[in-house]
Amino acid sequence: MYDPDENCGVLSDFDLSLLQWELRVIGTDRTGTVPFMAIELLSKKYWEGKIHRFYHHELESFIWILAYVCLLYDRGIRKKNAAVDSWRTSDYGVCRMEKRDFYGNLDEELANQVQANYKTYWPTAQNLVRNLDMYQQTSANNPRPASDNLWERFNSVLRSTLPPNSIPDQEALLERLKSQKPSFEPLDETARQKLWAKYSIIA
Repeated sequence: MYDPDENCGVLSDFDLSLLQWELRVIGTDRTGTVPFMAIELLSKKYWEGKIHRFYHHELESFIWILAYVCLLYDRGIRKKNAAVDSWRTSDYGVCRMEKRDFYGNLDEELANQVQANYKTYWPTAQNLVRNLDMYQQTSANNPRPASDNLWERFNSVLRSTLPPNSIPDQEALLERLKSQKPSFEPLDETARQKLWAKYSIIA
């Protein structure tokens, strides 16, 4: 949904949402679909509730999904592909190792396995995954800078690798996406009360 007063999107499905106007205990929500989770969350510490999820974890998850879809799906039908089939496991340790191995296989052989209707977008997915590898090497213990870093890399890769006019209104959409940078800074009390008054009835 879109809020014309605030000029921003509004999440309308609150099932697993973290509501900014409500107090919560960090580290108590450990939801996630193992094959698509951020590598940092595929760890014992996360499943014990000792790692706080940040925006960069969600964005990393989206990038893994993009690579997965490019290699497995052809016109909505799932094919076999050993490069990503191994991610489908409930064992987070196995999935973590498989994804780390995946970084070393972003070569021409893997590009040849991309489904035909996603070949246009593979360079984007490939570059996004390469950027994951780089940002993970520098993100430890600095979650807010890591979120900012991955957000900037994500926007930069989209702009530099998507073929011109490969999607309708591409330039306008890229600008709009860039303007929607999320923030994890705590809300002041006035902002919290404003959000609570406006959206608590929905939840």
